Amino acid sequence: METANRALTADVTAALRYWPGVISAGQKHPPDPVDMTVLPLVAKVGFTDDRLIRFQAKMGDVVIGPAVAPAGRPEPHPFGRILTGLMDLHGISVRDMARAAGLSISTIHMLRHGQHPNVLQARLIAGILDMSEADVRVIAGLDDGGTQ
Repeated sequence: METANRALTADVTAALRYWPGVISAGQKHPPDPVDMTVLPLVAKVGFTDDRLIRFQAKMGDVVIGPAVAPAGRPEPHPFGRILTGLMDLHGISVRDMARAAGLSISTIHMLRHGQHPNVLQARLIAGILDMSEADVRVIAGLDDGGTQ
């Protein structure tokens, strides 16, 4: 089923625009209630006795899963897990990576734990891992030609 590039029904549009706690100039306050059940939500939840073992919600084509980071902290960038795996595969320690790349040990630790790399870091790391800079940029999410 194709859900993108289609017109929304009046009920769905009204539900998406319904913010009863927000006062807007020229609008009735409080606004007339709307049917919120038109916004679809699909959830998968798994329990074992009194323990939640799985949670995943989906609204439209957006999947919401359990968080890795605690509340109030950003989710780690997936580049960290890949960098850690590649360093382990090549037998490169944090200290050796830092020394070879000319970066601090703390920078390598931060990258391994989810800090988003920048273009220069991707370039330096690529050479040490014997990978092309283009490949590392794609892995790091820097493939758009940006200078993040």
